[in-house]
Amino acid sequence: MGADVALFRLINSAGATRLGDDLFPWITDAGVLQPLLIAALAGVVIAAYVRRDLDAIRWAWTVVAVAIVSISLCELINKHLIRAYVMRPRPPRTLADVRLLIGLGPSFSFVSSHAHNAAAVCATLARAWPRCAPYVMAFAGVVAYSRVYVGVHYPSDVLAGGLLGILVSGVLWRLAERLRVREAVGVEI
Repeated sequence: MGADVALFRLINSAGATRLGDDLFPWITDAGVLQPLLIAALAGVVIAAYVRRDLDAIRWAWTVVAVAIVSISLCELINKHLIRAYVMRPRPPRTLADVRLLIGLGPSFSFVSSHAHNAAAVCATLARAWPRCAPYVMAFAGVVAYSRVYVGVHYPSDVLAGGLLGILVSGVLWRLAERLRVREAVGVEI
């Protein structure tokens, strides 16, 4: 935990900037993050319909389904398994001199829901369009970093959240690929 606290302090206090103080609370706000993720998924579907290609439309809805189910499973795993047993308090509840830039919710810290939600959607988009992977995964990283910067999570919380989102998305992506292959060759499911 010592390295986690040291890295938290580095990001939350020593690494603080005026730009970061303005930008990261905005990025981490659910009122901004959720619409951005929804807009990305809506863009996938709209682009497919514009192409008027049935395969592209089915592909787009597969991407959306994997992303939504990934978020849902991450939330269930986090809330009912991880947080229920780990019960790690958020940094301001255990550390002095935390720069808290947003409101502090009542839930526990480990793992970060923002990080797993962003990672799940972005990993799904990255798998669907590998050329976009660096950009969408960088966005997920910025979301995770913002949670530490604003003072509500330790670095290990967002790292674990990101890994959870990527893992769940990966498992569901593989399942969706198998179902598409079975459908393409006419195997009954």
